[in-house]
Amino acid sequence: MNRSKAYATEQDDPWIALLVFSHPDLPDPLRYTDAGQDVIVGGNVYVYEPFKVRLPEESDDAPPVGQLSLDNVNQITIAALRTLEGPLTLDLRIVLASAPGAVERGPYEYEIRSVRWDKQAVDMDLTLEPTYGETVPTDIYSPAYFPGLTR
Repeated sequence: MNRSKAYATEQDDPWIALLVFSHPDLPDPLRYTDAGQDVIVGGNVYVYEPFKVRLPEESDDAPPVGQLSLDNVNQITIAALRTLEGPLTLDLRIVLASAPGAVERGPYEYEIRSVRWDKQAVDMDLTLEPTYGETVPTDIYSPAYFPGLTR
């Protein structure tokens, strides 16, 4: 990607975001774009849905959490979310409108564990891979499992 395009105040070829929500209980992933119209990429239709994304920021004080807010105009999203148990997976890619098949940034994968909605918006908390609750090391180093450790 050209740096001058990235920092330009105006562009002839705007960036668009492609979102893919997946979950084992969904028959098909939910695909959305902020392009102003539906977009077809690789045979998949990304439905235009206005949204705002704030990506997670890394901090020493707290786990990184971002925000995604979809306009609540599409009742398909709410109907699907109501039936799901467990976290959703979000795949976010940034592409140019002229070449939506060529990924410029991403893919970024997030886990969605918290979803809230009202008449106007569907708000979701984006988290990175949940490694904070895992123990380190994951193996127990004992003579029973690793006989070479002791003499």
